[in-house]
Amino acid sequence: MMFFENIPLITIRLFIISFIIILIIFTTFVIIIHHGTKYIIDFTINRFKKLPIPICIINLSKNKIVDCNDLLYNIIGGGDLKNAEISTCRIFSKFEDYLQIKNISKHDGTFSKTIPININGKPTILETKFTQIQIGIKKYLLMSFIDKTEAVNYVKCLGVFSAITLAIADKSPDGIMVLKYNGNNISPTISYINDSISKITGYSRDELIGRPLSAIFELNVDENTLSKINENIHSLKPTSIEYQYIKKNGEICWVTTDIIPITNQNIFESLSKLDYMGCICQSLKYSDNIEIYITIHQKDITESKKYEESSKSFIQKLQSIVKNQAKSNTAVILALTNLLKYKDKNVAINEALKSIGLGLDVDRAYIFKIYNKNNKQYMKRIYEWTKSGIKSEIDNSLINDVTFEEIKAYELYVNLISNKISKLYTEEIKDPVLKHTLLTQNIKTTIICPIFNESDLIGFVGLDDCMNENRIWDTTIEKSLRSLCTALSNVLLLQN
Repeated sequence: MMFFENIPLITIRLFIISFIIILIIFTTFVIIIHHGTKYIIDFTINRFKKLPIPICIINLSKNKIVDCNDLLYNIIGGGDLKNAEISTCRIFSKFEDYLQIKNISKHDGTFSKTIPININGKPTILETKFTQIQIGIKKYLLMSFIDKTEAVNYVKCLGVFSAITLAIADKSPDGIMVLKYNGNNISPTISYINDSISKITGYSRDELIGRPLSAIFELNVDENTLSKINENIHSLKPTSIEYQYIKKNGEICWVTTDIIPITNQNIFESLSKLDYMGCICQSLKYSDNIEIYITIHQKDITESKKYEESSKSFIQKLQSIVKNQAKSNTAVILALTNLLKYKDKNVAINEALKSIGLGLDVDRAYIFKIYNKNNKQYMKRIYEWTKSGIKSEIDNSLINDVTFEEIKAYELYVNLISNKISKLYTEEIKDPVLKHTLLTQNIKTTIICPIFNESDLIGFVGLDDCMNENRIWDTTIEKSLRSLCTALSNVLLLQN
């Protein structure tokens, strides 16, 4: 009590008020978080319920169904599943099946499982895909369902060929063909095609059914591809091949083809993995009537091939940019090093021009000084480097001690005083005087960067290409010139 008696009453009041304010803020924050999380959960559940597939959402902490859509009600025969206990929801025959799925869902990804259940006394096969999601601190299991009962019964009733057609899916977006294998030296006969084959090849069902496989390949692929296809078919081993295909209308596309032989043994192995297939599997296992079919799965990959080619082009371009950037950086570093290395100003500048010229692979690198005479701006080339075989222009009277007006380089002068880089292409220049001035120096294209001493324009650096009129002066070269001109502005003012 003595401690509090020493504290002023106003301080105690402020402390109490502060504590109450903090408590109110904290309580408000908790309420907002709670309502926000509840809103997110309700919003997410409503979005999932609108999906065009049977679906339900399970609260993993309570083992209850949070909600499901009408499509699932229709499958299980109606009834209210909202907030239903898993043990009474009729989706799982055994609670252990649910626990197994719950355990698997702890891992990342989406999983599938076939669930046999009884609905109104009838065996039903449901294929479910399930994945675990987390909203706030709560975890939910999202389950979607596909009724496979009719498909399984279809296989049971119609036998081997129905199993093949079921496996290859008649409505597949990829092309599917089933061929009757006739022996090593005879082309297989086309027994079935889906609509996608017609789209890929341009041939209709009537043109292909009952015809030999050569009808769809012989005139539509090159000789090597045809040989590989025939070899892969008669090897009776699953293989894949990618090639160019000429459609019936002459259009060329890229196709990938998977060739898969199907026998009684293959079907037996596949069906044995399904529930309730014991009887038909045994009849297949001991059947002496073994027929061989060849399934061909064809996919048009023209668009992906175009994307692949464009990706290669982009990667090559990117690699070229990176290479040019590194090349430019090296050239600038070497040029700046030479400016610092030599005590003699003239030697330093000449070596720097040589470094930048060789590094950027140009034919000529030079420096003009700009000086004022009779209130006019004159230019004079004072330093120059040229590649072997390129004529020097340092003593050319057409470009020395002349004004910009005399050679009609008005735009160039405006860019210089505005501290802008100029790129000139001789063939594009309309003024005959300026064009003649460049042609006499055998310049196809040039890039020019101003040199400033504070706010005064004192000169410019130029790089010429005398061979390639289509050369592109990219931003890496612009940056290199800027760096060089910044360093030269100080060096040019030094006294030897």
